[in-house]
This record gives sequence, structure tokens and C-alpha cells, in this order.
Amino acid sequence: MKEKISALHKEFMNVRFNGSFTPSPSSEIGEELANLSIDDVILQLKYGNDEDFNLALSAFNESFKQVLITNDWINEEGIVLVLVNRLSSCEPNNRLIILQILRKLASQDSGNKEKMADAASLSALVKSLTRDKEERREAVGLLLDLSDLPAVWRRLGRIQGCIVMLVTMLNGDDPIASSDARKLLNALSSNTQNALHMAEAGYFKPLIKVAALGDDGAVDPLVKMFNAGKLEAKLSALNALQNLSNLLENIQRLINSGIVVRSVGFTLHTLEYLPEEMTEQLGESHLNIIVNIISSSPLETDKAAAVGILSNVPISNKKVTDVLKKANLLPILTSMMNSSSSTISSISNSIAEGVAGILIRFTVPSDKRLQLLAAQNEAIPLLVKLLSSGSLVVKCRAATALAQLSQNSVSLRKSKKTSWFCVSPSATAFCEVHEGYCIVKNTFCLVKAGAIQPLIQILEGKEREADEAVLNAMATLLQDEIWEMEEKALWILEKGKDEAVLNAMATLLQDEIWENGKRVFQVEEHRVKYGESAQVVLIDLAQNGDPRLKSTTANCWLSLNSYKFSPVTFETTI
Repeated sequence: MKEKISALHKEFMNVRFNGSFTPSPSSEIGEELANLSIDDVILQLKYGNDEDFNLALSAFNESFKQVLITNDWINEEGIVLVLVNRLSSCEPNNRLIILQILRKLASQDSGNKEKMADAASLSALVKSLTRDKEERREAVGLLLDLSDLPAVWRRLGRIQGCIVMLVTMLNGDDPIASSDARKLLNALSSNTQNALHMAEAGYFKPLIKVAALGDDGAVDPLVKMFNAGKLEAKLSALNALQNLSNLLENIQRLINSGIVVRSVGFTLHTLEYLPEEMTEQLGESHLNIIVNIISSSPLETDKAAAVGILSNVPISNKKVTDVLKKANLLPILTSMMNSSSSTISSISNSIAEGVAGILIRFTVPSDKRLQLLAAQNEAIPLLVKLLSSGSLVVKCRAATALAQLSQNSVSLRKSKKTSWFCVSPSATAFCEVHEGYCIVKNTFCLVKAGAIQPLIQILEGKEREADEAVLNAMATLLQDEIWEMEEKALWILEKGKDEAVLNAMATLLQDEIWENGKRVFQVEEHRVKYGESAQVVLIDLAQNGDPRLKSTTANCWLSLNSYKFSPVTFETTI
């Protein structure tokens, strides 16, 4: 070996070193190279300062390129570890030379790879991933060469920042480094923990691939990722867990991990807030899954999210209605709501709001058969119940559904004059409002359903958000084919126990009632019973109501006043 080094001395005097390794040597540097012995090279590689190390590294590199150094000598002198140890302390151009030498050594002998595969050596190599472009490229190439050793997979994943840097290089603008980073990441991903770290760094494909293979150790890391990761990580974890669930042996693992409950809840709550145009994409299988959650989930939060999703699907989508009808959603909903106490206080408002919203779908007035199905499944008593015990949103939706049902009551009633009854109907079945026989499940009558009092109580309350829906429901009972105008006014006076109710209902019907209100007060019984309440309402409407009502209100008031009060009182009050 010494003879070979000596033979190079004269060569070094005339060598023009490649610029990527060292600058072209001057005659002084060439002289120093010529005077280096093999012992000097080894000594300076191990302990030399930057200048001496640079000379020794140049001598070693040239000898190595000329194949003047044997692998036995390299092993004997521990050159691999010497070079690795100098990586962190030498200058950038020397680090680049070291990495290139190490790559050649790794390609020539598997034993050299083993020497670079310990944790300390790998940590030194990983540091080069953070440096300049050429050094990063050589470092990732060397790590890729070492990745055929199983021990490297595990150790690299444990080095802080390694996988993050590899993912960064994968997404970088250096095509060679990016390609090597991808290959290295894929090699490392055979370790589930590494795949998890990649996903946390934003590279999800390896984790999904691992999950698809059904790795026994994939469930726990994925659950951890779902619980602690950001939204993108959660979605990727769910995707991977779905792949795992295709294998029968993984089902119990998933159940034991608790991810089934958490992932269902997460997915449901995400879907609940989708825009309407997105919910239209829900297919039959998705809808059936949601219905199954409503019927079988032990968690109120899941049920609330599920009914929230269904209530958000556009009512105009008849295919969805058909699927839900086929899935027997109506009896599931009524059974769920009725299984609670006499009020719905034990059921969250979100569930009640969702259920009331779904019942609007099943009570559209254009489909009497669908309305009949809803009525036969006890939807009407449930809606009446919701009027009394739900939030304002629940009350508004319940009143809307009842209004839709009531629109068809007139056409469905059985006339009192009908002679073809097989059995005479009960006297209690006769409805004075509809002037016929009404049965709740057949004619959807609000009067017989006991809905009037809860509706009025909403009007009597202090909050006004549900008034419009309530008044629309009550207006269905005042259709012209049922009532004369004075009868409408009388019905309002009978049902309205305070000025707020009278005001609300009178405003809804505007002057069509008050034009004929004087006919009501021509009857002494009506004057005595309702005169005082009507006076207060009439004066309030004249003072604060719609200007269009003032004239008709005054006429109605004068009709009442002619029996009990003087015109001057009204004029002064106004």
C-alpha cells in the first residue's frame, strides 16, 4: 500500500483535480500532497484541521478512484466511520466529497453499508438533508442505497426531522432528489410507524397502502392519527381504516379501538353541515346507513347528526323520499320520539329539530298518499307534542308540517249530509270548523288533533320567530269554502284569549274579516261575550296597525260602539 501511495506522489504533481472536489492545486499544494504518507493520510482524515483534512481527503479520493486502495485496508483502518464522523465538522465541499465516497463504498461492499447503518451514522447523514442542493441530493441517494437494510427503516423513522425533510424533498423542485426521496419513503413505509409519521407530514399514500394490506399494527397508529391529527390527517386515517375494515379479521380490532364510534360521529357531524347541493349526492346505500344509525345507535349525538343530515336534503328530491319511505324511516322516528317521557325534555333539541324537518318532507300537500302514510305512523300527535315542548325552531317546523297537512282537510272531510256511512259516525267525530266528520289519521284535522291550543300558546308567548308558521297553520282553518267572513271573525274572538293573539290573527287576515265584523256584533250574545276584548284590539289596530286597516277597523268599531260606546270616545282614542 505504501508503495502505491508513493507512486502517486509524482502523479499528484500533475493532477488537475475536479472543481467539485478541491480547487486546482498550486505547486505548493502539489508538493504537500507528494510528501503525504499513508499514515499521514489516515491521521489527517481522523484528526486534521480543515486544511490538512482537505489535502488528505483529496489524496484518499484520488487513490480510491484509481482503485489503489483495497476494501480490506478500508475495513482495517475504519475509514467508513472516520469519514462519517467528519461529516458534521468539515466544510461544505468536503462534505460533498465524503458523501460521494460513502456512496461508492456502499455500492461495493455490504459490510460498508452495515457500518453506516448504526443510529449515530444515520443521524450524521440525515443532517445533510438540511443543507444545500447538491449535498441533499447525495445524502438522500446514500440513504436510499442503505434502505435495503431492515434496521435502517426503523432507525431512520426515529431520527427527528428525517421523514419531514424527506417529504419536503419529495415536494421540492430537484427531480433527482424528489425521485430518490419518494423511493426512500416508500421503502421506509413498510414500517407502520414510519407511514404514520409520513401522513403527519402530509404524505398519505404509504399509510393508506399499509392499511390496505391489513397490517396487524396499522389500527392503533391510525386511531391515534384520527384522534390527534388535523382535519386532512383525520380524513386520511378514516380512508385507511375503511380499507382495513374490508378484512374480517380487522373488524374486532376496529371495534376494540373505539374508532367506530368516533369516526361515525365525526363523519356524521361533517355531513350534517354540507350544503344542500352536496347532500343531493347521497345515494341509496348512504341513506340506508344513516337510517340504521338513527334506529340503532346508542348515542344521542349520532342520532342528532343523522336526522340533521336527512332534514338538510332538499325536499324536492323525490328519490330520497322514496328511499326513506322504503327504509321505514317514519315509524323509526315516531318510535324514537315517543319512547321518551311525556315531553321531549330528555331528547336534545337538535334531534327534535331534525325530526320536525324530516316530517315537513313527508307532509307536502301535493302528495296526499304520503301525508296519509305520515298520519298512519302517528306523525300528527308527534307534531302537536313538538308544538308544546320544543325550541322555537322545532315549533316553527312542526307548525309548518301541520299547516301542510291541514291544507287538505277540507277535501278529505266527510260531509254531515253523506248517507252512505256503513256505521253512523260518532258525534264526537263531527268538526264544526270543517262542517263534516273528521278523523285525525284520515283528514289531518288540526281541531281534532288538539293542535289549536298549542298554536295559540305560541302566539301568546313573548318570542315571535314562530308566529308566521303558526298563523299559516291557523289560516288553513279559515278557508273561504268553510267560513263566511263573520264566522271567521267570531272564531278568532273565541280562540283568542288576549290582545296579542287577536292582533296577530287579525293582521294575518287583514281587512277581509273586519269588513264584515259588524255582523258579528249585531248578535247581543257576541257583543256581551267579546265586545270588550274586540274594542281593545280595534283601537290598537287603528293606532298602530296597517294604515289600510284603519277605515275598516273604524267601521267595525262603530258597529260595536253603536250598542255600547259613544263615537267621540273612539275618535278621541284614535
